[in-house]
Amino acid sequence: MRILEAAFFLAFVATAQEGCTFTRVKDEFTGREYQTHQTNNLLHCLRICYNEFPRCEAIMLTKDSCGLHSSKHSFPSIYTLDGYKFQRSANESCRKVEI
Repeated sequence: MRILEAAFFLAFVATAQEGCTFTRVKDEFTGREYQTHQTNNLLHCLRICYNEFPRCEAIMLTKDSCGLHSSKHSFPSIYTLDGYKFQRSANESCRKVEI
């Protein structure tokens, strides 16, 4: 179901966006969670990361929350991220989001 939501989101965003990707990862991530939102909806979490927080580089969903992560943190940690990694283009206004 989450893949279907992500595909719908990408179809919606792809028409007006260019240069960003969300990649499903289960890998090491050097950074730290800097904000949590009370949603476990993938689509909503992706929109929050993309639209509201330019430093958001990854998201991780839990049973009832969405964590926004950034490597640009004062005290980064290395941990295994089971979520989505977000890569922006050189300019901060991405025009395309892909998984």
